[in-house]
Amino acid sequence: MKKLLVFGSLFLIGCLSPPEMVLPEYTKTIFVSIFQNETSEYGIQERLRSVIADEIVKDGRLRIEDKDPDCKIKGKISLYKKEPIAWTEEYRITEYRLILTIDVFVEDRTGNKIWEGNIFEEVTYMPITSPLGTDKETEDQAKKRLIEKISRKIANRLLYGL
Repeated sequence: MKKLLVFGSLFLIGCLSPPEMVLPEYTKTIFVSIFQNETSEYGIQERLRSVIADEIVKDGRLRIEDKDPDCKIKGKISLYKKEPIAWTEEYRITEYRLILTIDVFVEDRTGNKIWEGNIFEEVTYMPITSPLGTDKETEDQAKKRLIEKISRKIANRLLYGL
């Protein structure tokens, strides 16, 4: 029975095809523009552009190209929000949630829309050490995690259709 399970698992793994890109098959180069920032969070758009580009090239199928790319990614940061979600009896905030919402547009070199979507992501962080011993984290550290998380989500959507 054990051999059958192992053989069956290996057979199924062998049948899997590699994930397919949402981008057209001719796409080899892509440009990531600096997203419009409609929030009061200064500088978030530059960091977002850099991390999205890093996530896309990790896969190895695409390279970033400024001049005459096959596709362009544009977008708009529509929401960056910090909200308290936990506090002590003395009303001291012990945990925050950061929320980021982005409208993403992907077009080919002629300006035809390939894909567009609204991407939402959130993270929580504790600005003080918790009674359970969880290390404190700054808003900047949490914002970095948030940008990495949403950038991975965008790259996964474009590269793997996820």
